[in-house]
Amino acid sequence: MGIPFPFLVVLFLLLGSSLAHSTAAPSLIEAVGSRSVDVGAGTTRSIHELEYHSAGSRSSCGAGSECLYTLRVKTGTLDSAGTDSVIGITLAGKDRVRSEIKNLVSWGGMMGSGHDYFENGNIDSFSGCGKCVTTSPPCWMNLTSDGSGNKAGWYVGSVELTAAGPEFGCTKQRFDVFQWLATDEPPYKLYVVRDNCSGRARGNGGVDGDEDK
Repeated sequence: MGIPFPFLVVLFLLLGSSLAHSTAAPSLIEAVGSRSVDVGAGTTRSIHELEYHSAGSRSSCGAGSECLYTLRVKTGTLDSAGTDSVIGITLAGKDRVRSEIKNLVSWGGMMGSGHDYFENGNIDSFSGCGKCVTTSPPCWMNLTSDGSGNKAGWYVGSVELTAAGPEFGCTKQRFDVFQWLATDEPPYKLYVVRDNCSGRARGNGGVDGDEDK
């Protein structure tokens, strides 16, 4: 007995939809294959899933000069460790090219509607497209606060970064911070730099010639 024609039509449509999704962003998919990244709460997602979840209509993430960045930011548990300020980050690699994200929440917040980011003990996840910093993985960061909001001071525990790009595949980096970003707590600065490019815990490795940042 032959296969009913309506069934063949449905099968053709399903196959067409599958092929369209599998070829949406070839440069990123080819670079990282089926690797997955941890987005918190015991959940892992493939790079392909993250691309469509975080970038929405920006399905070209990973094409040309764009990379996919996923970050997990841990707020400490000291008294008043949380903040309502706008938090940003700048990433760089050994070639000193920078990629700046001015507002992590609006760029790629992944914690759901109504979530209060950067509160005491939080591990907040972010993911989105950004300029590829280098042909090698990003290894330097400048984490910043704009000092706004009712609670400006913020005690940061750590930042975990997963970067995926056509030149370097999928890599991970962890930046330990354990420092206040505040004007009323030592070291009285609204930014913190961590440099893993040279294996040092502090400093900037001479990125763009900035001595303090």
